[in-house]
Amino acid sequence: MQLNDWELTLIVQCVFPFITSLILPLGAWFYHWLLSKLPANQQSVVEANVEKAVKAVEQAQSLVPGAVKKEYATNLTNALLKTAGVKATPEQVDTLIEAAVYQFNVNRPKQVTAAIPAVPSNK
Repeated sequence: MQLNDWELTLIVQCVFPFITSLILPLGAWFYHWLLSKLPANQQSVVEANVEKAVKAVEQAQSLVPGAVKKEYATNLTNALLKTAGVKATPEQVDTLIEAAVYQFNVNRPKQVTAAIPAVPSNK
């Protein structure tokens, strides 16, 4: 049995929200589980350094693709954590960067574009 384009589109439209509704809570649970593995004072230091790194990369590298920005943020976070003497696993840093980027994008003001009507000339 071969599916044509509209059948495949229909399946994707029905299955994608279901899969997304499963993945997002699992991601949130995983984030909280990873945080629970760090001592409380280290959690706040790691979160603060990740937020600083993400904001710095977003401001300085706004036109760069997301994967490159993530690499910059990871490297900057690791350097900040090393300076602070705090250890975190790569999985913890990765998850915290994803959470910080999500929060950054949620809090970012929406860009509003509007068409400016043409002004008639007085000739």
